[in-house]
Amino acid sequence: MSIIRWIAAGDNHGHHVCKESEEALAIHIGRWKPTVRILMGDCFDFGAWRKGASPEDQEEGIESDLKAGNHFIRKVLKPTIFMQGNHDIRAEEQMLSRNGDRADNARRAVQSYTDSLQAVDCREIHRYSVKGKNPKDVNRFRVGKLTGTHGFKTGVSATRETARTLGRPGDVVIHGHTHDFALCTIEHLEANIVGVSSMCLMDINMAAYAHRRLATTKWCQGWLHGVMMRRPATARSGPPTAFRASLSARPLTT
Repeated sequence: MSIIRWIAAGDNHGHHVCKESEEALAIHIGRWKPTVRILMGDCFDFGAWRKGASPEDQEEGIESDLKAGNHFIRKVLKPTIFMQGNHDIRAEEQMLSRNGDRADNARRAVQSYTDSLQAVDCREIHRYSVKGKNPKDVNRFRVGKLTGTHGFKTGVSATRETARTLGRPGDVVIHGHTHDFALCTIEHLEANIVGVSSMCLMDINMAAYAHRRLATTKWCQGWLHGVMMRRPATARSGPPTAFRASLSARPLTT
């Protein structure tokens, strides 16, 4: 029986990343040596393109954001799976802008992080969408019994709703987006489904836009990691795609 080590981290939000958390993650990856590395989304903030962005946000631009996000991809996580988040997709949306300069900057941003993902040999890139013509157009990955998405739900029921919607019997379903840690079990006749949220890696104090939301009090920094045990194919045990997933959470702050 072989063991596959995995790690899932994200919501670093470009230049809003917490440097201490980023460094702790890099150290952990060096020790854990995961072969499956999942970037859970919102690697970039692109706050200048947020609806209702302040003049200060718009003036800030995207240069430092791109630099920090690309550093996270190339030097820290080196993802094998990239989940596009709702912040990341802002660049694609701005490519359609009637403002020529903004559209050019957006195209450059998309090309920049695409180059970074290619540089680390990222095998899967999933767009931020619940529907698509092929798997890469859907924001969902699966490795054995481990599956997940960046996330489309918020609120206290987000983890449960995500696990119930995406999970099959025996799955571990992980998601980002909510920036908190939540754990739930969905009972099933065949095997229970576990849902977990993957926290965040951003400097929470820099999220001024969220400082008047009660849910922000539950935000915390950290990541998820675990193992999948793959049994060899035999006449009795069946195909080698039978996995059992387990996980641990590494919260850094509360």
